[in-house]
Amino acid sequence: MSDEITKLFKSMHSYDNRFDMEKDLKSDLIEKHMYGKLRSRTRFDAYVLQGWNYTDAGGAGVNDSGRYIAAYLRPIELLDFILPPPCPNDVSSANIITSMHPIGISQSPLVGTDTLFNIGDVVSCFWDYKSPAFKGHMRGLRFELGKVRHAAGNYDFACLDKEISKLGFGASSQLGSSERDSATAAGKRGQTKKIDFSTIKYDESEYNCKPADPSAFGKDVVAYFGKKNWEIYKREIGTREGGSKGYRAENAWSYLGMYQINLSSLARFGVISSGAKKKIEEAGCTKQGDKCKAFLKALTRSPGTWRKKHDMPSASLEGFKSAPICQDKAFEHFTNRKFEQVIRLGALKNSENNIANVAGVLAMAHLKGQGGAGLVVTKGINTADANGTFPSRYYVEVGGLMKSNCS
Repeated sequence: MSDEITKLFKSMHSYDNRFDMEKDLKSDLIEKHMYGKLRSRTRFDAYVLQGWNYTDAGGAGVNDSGRYIAAYLRPIELLDFILPPPCPNDVSSANIITSMHPIGISQSPLVGTDTLFNIGDVVSCFWDYKSPAFKGHMRGLRFELGKVRHAAGNYDFACLDKEISKLGFGASSQLGSSERDSATAAGKRGQTKKIDFSTIKYDESEYNCKPADPSAFGKDVVAYFGKKNWEIYKREIGTREGGSKGYRAENAWSYLGMYQINLSSLARFGVISSGAKKKIEEAGCTKQGDKCKAFLKALTRSPGTWRKKHDMPSASLEGFKSAPICQDKAFEHFTNRKFEQVIRLGALKNSENNIANVAGVLAMAHLKGQGGAGLVVTKGINTADANGTFPSRYYVEVGGLMKSNCS
């Protein structure tokens, strides 16, 4: 014990050590004060800093019957207390600071255009699941539709008018009212609607990053995006396609794995045998429609269908589901093929340096094939898939994510 006390006193002789200790004590006091201000609060008001459509809140019951809004929120009572203002002297830091704020989800869906938000509006917030009083944990931050008021006084939101929000909603635009917002709405299976692609297309002027290797355009998607941006794209497609089952996902039409790749594409990649591919073609099931469900399910479980590749532990459906490296490689192979095809169709004209547009078009091609993506871009024909998802939604959301997170 005496040795520990001696070490403590010796350490106090160092100015740097005393300064570090003082900082730690101050940080602890700030955290306790912040916790105390929120502990007994069930509701509080907050500024809306950025917002975007949100359609997957799991237990919150969010679905495509309406457009929920997610938003970065700045609690008014903690203004400038922990986080710096979102509009510092260095305007380029606005998005970074904004992203440090908590995200809340609207309590109910935004239906129609009766309730719209501007950046700087004040909303009433509450804890849907756990408040800070629950051992300091905070879960399920929600806010009510219907603004309390617009920001008053001299608080400056001007820089946010110059920055583009996460999925393309400018700060001066009302959330829920833009063309990109409409493009993310759900439809019915096979529904077709017209769209003016120029109204949702991402422009290079909206963001600052460039492709890692423009010369790889249409040739090598990983080299073109760069590893970090490729990971952003890959993760986003995988989350949308594989969902909670991830690499073990399998839908009713035998689209498989994290990226829900069809059997014909897996055959080109080399994990489905040529004999199985011939059976698929002879049965007229290359598009894997409703009439082929039972046939394809049985085929994927038949001996001789699979070929072992990469980290597959066995030449079987189970082996493929157990092989993340193989699936990632198959997705890269699949995406490179789509990259070449959408360029041939004229869907990526003058886009060598526009990686958000490239990501969005490739995402549409993943959902509806190169033909479906090409029709949206060149003819404005937007046709929903079997789940009622329009390719325009993949364009806006995946392209928007790339725009906001690329480097």
